Order: sequence, then C-alpha cells, then structure tokens
Amino acid sequence: MATTMKAAVLHGREDIRIERVPVPEALPGELIVRVGAALTCGTDLKVFRRGYHARMIVPPALFGHELAGTVVQAGDDVTDFTPGDRVVALNSPDHVPLEHAALTEPLACAVHGFEDSRPRPGDTVAVIGGGPLGLMILHVAALAGCEAIAIVKHDGQVEAARQLGAAHVVQTTSIRKAIKETRALTPKNRGVDIAIEAVGVPDAWQEAVELVRKGGCVNFFGGCAVGTHVTLDTNRIHYSDITLRATFHHTPAICRKALDLIAGGRFQAQAFITGHAHLYELNRVFEKLMNRSSEIKTAIVP
Repeated sequence: MATTMKAAVLHGREDIRIERVPVPEALPGELIVRVGAALTCGTDLKVFRRGYHARMIVPPALFGHELAGTVVQAGDDVTDFTPGDRVVALNSPDHVPLEHAALTEPLACAVHGFEDSRPRPGDTVAVIGGGPLGLMILHVAALAGCEAIAIVKHDGQVEAARQLGAAHVVQTTSIRKAIKETRALTPKNRGVDIAIEAVGVPDAWQEAVELVRKGGCVNFFGGCAVGTHVTLDTNRIHYSDITLRATFHHTPAICRKALDLIAGGRFQAQAFITGHAHLYELNRVFEKLMNRSSEIKTAIVP
C-alpha cells in the first residue's frame, strides 16, 4: 500500500488545499477504507465558509464525511471486515453504486428528523427548504404516505421537489406569503399537521411555528449558527398545544433503515447525485454551491 495519498485539507475559511498526506495505519479495532465516492453536503459548505466546525473540525484537518469505499486494511481485533469489503457507515449491498451508498449518512439524518416528528400516514407535512436535506425529508415523507408540501425559493428546487413526490410546491421568498399559501392548502386554513424546518435560519424557525394546526408538531431540523436566538409566539405554542422538537444526527438503527431504502430502490438516489467532479476540483464545486447552483449533491470521485 502507498505511504502517501491525496486529500482535501481544510486550513481555514474558504481555504481547502489538495495535499499529499500520510496514509494512516489501522489501529486495533479500526479499518482503513479507500474512498470510492464522497459527496458534498450542506454541513461541508457551512464548514468551508466558516473555516471550522465547533464539534468536529479544527484546522488543518482532512475534509469530508459522506463516503463509501473499499476496505484495504483491518486492524487487530477486527473480525467482521476484511480487505475488499465494500462499506459505508455499515456493510453495503454489492449491487448499490458507491455514490448511492454514500447517501446513507445524510438520508439517515433525514429519516431521523421525519420519524422524530411522530408522523402518521395521511398527515400533511410541510418542509421548509429545498436544499439536499429538505428534499430528502420531503421524499421520505412522500414515501411514507404523507401529503408533502415543499416550501422553496429557487426554480430548480421546484422541479426537484415535484420529482421527489411533493403534492404541492410553494415557491416564494416572502415568509408571510409562504405561511398564507401553505395554510390555504389545508382544510379551512387550519395549518399542516407537521412542519419541518430544514434551512437553519431564525426566520424559518419562526415561520414553521405559524404553519402548524392546533395540536401539530414543529421540528427545528436545520441547525442555526452558534449564538442565534429566535422569538416565538408563546401564547400560540401553549394554547394551541403545539409540540416543538429539534432532531439532530442519527442512530445505528436509523442508518440501517436509510440503507434499506437506498438498496431497495424506493428512494430515488440518482436524483440526488446531480454532478461529478475530481478531488482537485473541490474548490470549484464549493464556489458553485455558494452561488446557489441548481445541483443537489456532487460526487467527488478520487
């Protein structure tokens, strides 16, 4: 095995460099995986813009986390994996393309957010945001038999939302208009059963509370920046018996559900991979994403 490898290394704000770094050695209980495909992610874009991640990344650091690949080395005490195994966060079915398997991690987050909102078949679910995670939640809701409403800003997001099962699409940059048009899609303007915020901005958090009916559920799925505060209508929340939730990350069981959705073919994995690029093109990819490109996810292929 080679002693060095090419890697994307984050050095600071909007500063990713493609460098040669030592190939790690597998310690006891560890695997070394050769990346077959890695996907761009909204979290990656935020980290690229800010130059760090308070919980996960202190530069300089290797960059990227949605990946699938092949085991090349197993450390001592590893009995379940051998070199040549195709893996993602858990063992991957052989017929699944690696770039589709790499969707397991973000899809698991989406499934977790949806299921944590306590949905029932037939519920009306509004998803605020047409980014990758918003579209995943929307698609999962539609597959679960819910009436999914997409609230988006950009033309490309409208088309994607419809392809992924949205019963209705509300396209606007006005919060008041979004609330009015979304509630108008429900009986007697009562509001949706579940509103899931997948943008991560204070205005959208406040918008979500205004979308739900009495007894409804709001999920603040999108993470806002550190130090962010929002103002909510406490009277409406209390006397309308509104449940507020905030779902983060995933669990091993949820990961298995996500992989089963991908492997079973129900989840439209191909719809989320809208571009391909080589590792040396990573900075160009993030520039496009920062300029509101219509691409959902780009597969970075070493």
